[in-house]
Amino acid sequence: MQITRIMKIKGLILILVSLFISTNIMAQDKLKTLFKGKSKKNKIENVDSIKLVADSLHRELVNRDSVYRVNIGVIDSIRANARQDSLRLTVAAKRQRDSLLNVIRLKDREIITLKANTGFVDTCMVKLANRWLYERFDKTDIDEAIKYFDRIYSSKLKEEMSIVQELLRNYERSYREFQTIIKEAQSDIDRRNPFTCEEYRDKYKRRIENMMYYWKYYKSEWNIRYLNEQIDKAVQIINNHKDGKYADFSSIIDLNL
Repeated sequence: MQITRIMKIKGLILILVSLFISTNIMAQDKLKTLFKGKSKKNKIENVDSIKLVADSLHRELVNRDSVYRVNIGVIDSIRANARQDSLRLTVAAKRQRDSLLNVIRLKDREIITLKANTGFVDTCMVKLANRWLYERFDKTDIDEAIKYFDRIYSSKLKEEMSIVQELLRNYERSYREFQTIIKEAQSDIDRRNPFTCEEYRDKYKRRIENMMYYWKYYKSEWNIRYLNEQIDKAVQIINNHKDGKYADFSSIIDLNL
């Protein structure tokens, strides 16, 4: 009975050691190849490298998540067996138990590493999502950015950074509203009327300031940087509007909308 139990314990050790070695070797080789010669702060230099890092680690963690769940079950089983046999173990079996507990500690450290890697992936996802708030609106890119944000593991981080998702989801509507205003300003018959310059300026400055995006996000810490820059250009054009120097929005009108 005792011999059979010891054999089972040895079998569990072999399973744990093989899982631990194979998982860590694959992860370490992948990260060494990807980050060779780079410091931690320089791992993300542009959006393409962020995508590469995030996608690679995401695939790794999906695989390791399943290993994690299996390991937790095996560890719990080992602990249960160790407790049950603690009073009846011989000297040899006690040594075996110490070996098992060492494996448990190694697996616990691996789980901590897994959580750290998850945090790094989440950071990549946030950077990817936020990156497109600095770029000219493109529906394909924005949809991709929203998908990256949705892949964040940590519900706490996702909640803390929910403003990024909110801005991404409002980008298209806000950008289209802005473009509608400046296109109407460009085609307004009063644009070249020397007697209505002040009314023209007031009208379109007010239209911009009444935008939902303007009063909700424009002056806040978190905003759509590209849209802010376009609004600033439009306001400058409006302020400079006068007889003989009429407003011209052609440089900021998006012909793709």
